[in-house]
Parts: sequence; C-alpha cells; structure tokens
Amino acid sequence: MDYNDGRQDKAYKAYKAYKALDQVLETSQDAITIQAELLYGQFRAREGKYDEALKHALSVLTKDGKNAAGLGLRAAIYSEQGNNEQAVIDVHAALNESPRNAKLRRLAARVHDRNGNAELTNESLTTAVVLSAYDPVYVQEYITFLRRFDQHRKIEAILSDAINYYPKDRNLLASLAAARLRLQDWAGAEQAAALLRNLGGVDADRVRVAILEGQQRYGESIELLQQLADQADADGSLMAGLVQVYVKAGRTSEAQAYVTQVLEKDPQNARALRLNGALLELNQDEEGAEKSFRAAILADPLSPTNYLVLGRYLKAKKRPEDSEEILRAGVANVPGNVILHIQLADLLLTRGEFEGALAEFEVVHDLQPDSLGAANNLASMLADFHSENADLVDRAFSIAQRLSSSKNPAHMDTYGWILYLRGDYGRALRSLAPRLSNYRPAPGYSTMPA
Repeated sequence: MDYNDGRQDKAYKAYKAYKALDQVLETSQDAITIQAELLYGQFRAREGKYDEALKHALSVLTKDGKNAAGLGLRAAIYSEQGNNEQAVIDVHAALNESPRNAKLRRLAARVHDRNGNAELTNESLTTAVVLSAYDPVYVQEYITFLRRFDQHRKIEAILSDAINYYPKDRNLLASLAAARLRLQDWAGAEQAAALLRNLGGVDADRVRVAILEGQQRYGESIELLQQLADQADADGSLMAGLVQVYVKAGRTSEAQAYVTQVLEKDPQNARALRLNGALLELNQDEEGAEKSFRAAILADPLSPTNYLVLGRYLKAKKRPEDSEEILRAGVANVPGNVILHIQLADLLLTRGEFEGALAEFEVVHDLQPDSLGAANNLASMLADFHSENADLVDRAFSIAQRLSSSKNPAHMDTYGWILYLRGDYGRALRSLAPRLSNYRPAPGYSTMPA
C-alpha cells in the first residue's frame, strides 16, 4: 500500500525501522528490548494493527508490569478496540507510576472522553496543558473539547495564558482572536490582531474585518475587504467574505458585479463560480445557478465543497436522485471526506434508505472515532433500526457510552433510548428526564393514548 502515490521513500524508511527493531529484539538485554517493543507497538497501533500492537504491549508488561509507557500503550489500544473499562484501568495504573507525564494525561483525557466522563476528561486535559507548559497541540485539543459546552470565557482564559508561553504562535493567536470575537470583546480582539500583524500575512486584517462586521460597520468592512481582495489571496476566502458583506449590507448588485469581474479574469475560478451560483439563486435564476454550480465541479473536481453545494441545492429543489448522484460522485472523487458522507447519509435517510444511511454513518465513525456527533449518529441508527437485535443494541451502547455526560439534547435522547432498549430503565429515565421536563406538546397533539 505504501508503494503507491509516490510514497516509496516513506515505505522504505518504515521497512528499515522495522528491520532495526527486529534486530534489537533478537540481540538486546531487557531494558533495550522494552524500548524496542514499545516503539514496535506504537508503530503498529498507528497503522491500525491493534492486535499486533497489543502483543508488544503485553510483552513489555510481562517484563515490567508497572511500566508506565507499556500500560499507556495498552490503554490506548483497548480504547481503540472499544474496551473502555480496561482502558480506564490501565491509564489510571500508568498515571500511578508517572503522575506528571503530560502525554499520559492527554491519553487519559481521550480514554475518559470515549467512556463518556466529561468531568474526568476536563480534569485530565487541564492537567495535561499545565504539565506540557501550554504546548499548543495540547491547548488546541482542550479548547476543542470546551467548545462542545460553549465554555467560551474559559477558552479565552486558557488561550490568554498560552500566549504568555508562545507569543508568536499564529494558530494560538488566531484562536484567541476568534474566542474574543465570539464574546464580542472587540478591544480584546483588536489586541490579538495587533499581535498577529507583527507576524505578517492577512490574519490580522481578517480579524479587523470580523470586528467591523460584528459592529455592523459594513461600509468600512467592505472597503477593507476590497483592498485585501485586490492583493494576493491564494484560497479566495477574502473574496467570499466581501460578497457576504455586500449581501448583508443589501448591496447584492455590487456583489454580482464583483464576482462577474473576477470570472472575466479567471473563468475557471471554482470559488467564484460557487459564489456566482449562490447570487443567481438569490435572484431566482435557478437554471443559471445550477449551471454555475456544475461549472465549479468541472473547474475543480477535487474540491468537496463543490459537490456539497450542488448536492444541497438539488436536494432543496426536490431532486433527491440528482442530489445523490452528485454526492456519490463527490465521495468517489474525494475519498475520506467526512462531510460528503454525512450529507449523503442524511439524503438517504430522507428517502427511507436506512441501511444505506447506516453504512455511511459507519464510514463517518471510522473516519472520526473521537467525534461525539459521529458516535451519536451511528449509535442512534443502530438502536432505531435494529432495536430487536441484541448484539447490535449492545454495540450501540458501547459506542454511546461517551455520550452519557453530554448535555446535547440529541445525545441525551440517544443514550437514554439505548439504556431503555437494554432494560436499564432507571438510568434511561435519568438521561431522558431533563428532556421530558422541558417537553411541551404541539397544539392539537394529545400526549394521552387514544
């Protein structure tokens, strides 16, 4: 597999690494052998070969039952295999041996997250960030977790601390600006923009545009965007931003004139073609809109956004067969794109093709095993459409365990329903009660049996 697509050098390096490890395992003493076993196990785990990786982890623990790295490796493998209970036991044992190990704390967070314990996930991530001295990777992982719970003030505080350690990290500064924009802290966002401006590029100007737009100062926002859009803009996002502000300001004709001018210079500009289609749709020119959306796909057949836009458009126009054709073409041409699979699954659901939708949600879960949304969708599908199959309900429960502490109403419904199907009525009621307490029947609908 690694010898495809010009990856011969990578495959050869991996081959040499494995040969070297084999030699170490055959000739070395226990201490060196343990390190080689750990590396071998980590390599195999990264390749998704968990059974082989587990053999190496067990070999390490046979030699040293309290080896923190070995326990951590086994915990990670068990977590990937869905053995959450054993993963929790192992990660706690590893932390007993090495409590100030940031990597183990980060692993503990992932294990607890998959096991549905948000409190311990939060605690582990907090500790991991501190122990890592606010390593940007750890910080970004933590704020991604916090966004699920709309903890924007906490996100801003953590990023503010992180900037003290990494004052020139562009991603951290951009995230800090975004957090302050979300809080409508315009002065704070300006401060973050000033730091970004010192690093060069247009990130600071993007923040400034967002501030102006948030304050509904559309004229100034348009003026700045026009200046920026005339400069080099490799991804074209500034062009999209300018069109968006034109529309918000009620200046649609100017937006259309601008996009037309761009297409005159570059008729194969896929982003401009999409924007043109959106503007034509806004003006009720359905034929022109579809033509422009299809032209975007021809201009850039490897962009998933092109398929998504046309797929949504066709679905909205009550043409599900045509929408499915486009989305399947996108899945074929852009393999591994999660959003394409989700949109295809949703379309199949609306058409009553439940097994086809389930297959798509399986793909999404494989692509995003740490996503609560992916877990919820797959578990819900399994429970809803295979409620009489005990094995599949048990699998749904295994997937849904990490939803147990979620406050998302959809997640609470899924988890409670699966508990009910398994006969755990007390826990099911506790999960569903907050939802039921807020339930109000629609006018004309009786909650009493006929």
